[in-house]
Amino acid sequence: MTSLLQTDLISLAQTVLDHQVEDSYLAADEVDSPWMPYGSPQVLTRYLSFDPRNGRTHALLKSTVSGAVGTHRHRGQVTAYTLSGSWGYLEYDWVSRAGDFVEEYPGAVHTLYTENGFEGFFVINGSLEYVDEEGAVVDTHDVFWFIDHYLRHCKENGLPVNKALFRS
Repeated sequence: MTSLLQTDLISLAQTVLDHQVEDSYLAADEVDSPWMPYGSPQVLTRYLSFDPRNGRTHALLKSTVSGAVGTHRHRGQVTAYTLSGSWGYLEYDWVSRAGDFVEEYPGAVHTLYTENGFEGFFVINGSLEYVDEEGAVVDTHDVFWFIDHYLRHCKENGLPVNKALFRS
């Protein structure tokens, strides 16, 4: 005889099977997700997933030269893990080096810079609002902007679109 707990577990297991989002896998090579310029030829991004339902993008970001990326405001939490090199924000007194973890919260306004290049993994929730010297918003990058950026890059370079990058 099946107990109520066993019945609930069987029901839950079937519900998960019927409605879960499939796991995803992306190889380390650039076949399924190429590096592409992000604002300048020396700053590159590689998208790992787009999740429009939750307004989230996973991406690698790297710079091959010293310089600043742009002053921006966060409308959602961003987390980062530095893979190599170092980077920081002009407005803060810390520098993130390989192995360091950073959490950024909504409302933060800062300017990313690097002195010798870096590579990092970023989880971007919500939007990044790029601002001018007076603090006026000049551009907004959210999951839909990132998707469009990826699709345009693929089209302009004759690359196939990897539908596995899109979470539903």
